[in-house]
Amino acid sequence: MKSEVYRKKKVGTRDELLVNILDVIACIKERQDALKQHELQSTLMLTVKFSSICYKLYQLCHFNNKYRY
Repeated sequence: MKSEVYRKKKVGTRDELLVNILDVIACIKERQDALKQHELQSTLMLTVKFSSICYKLYQLCHFNNKYRY
């Protein structure tokens, strides 16, 4: 984080340092939010695929009447 704070621009005052720190924190939060969104989308896609597979298996079993109760 320190390298990010000082990489943006040269810091001359305490206020500039604080602004740089807050900017870096905001960027980190945005990255975390984007990562969480990506993880959520991936989980959702896996759930949809799993549900689709389960439904296809149900159809196969149901239409073949092998496992009817």
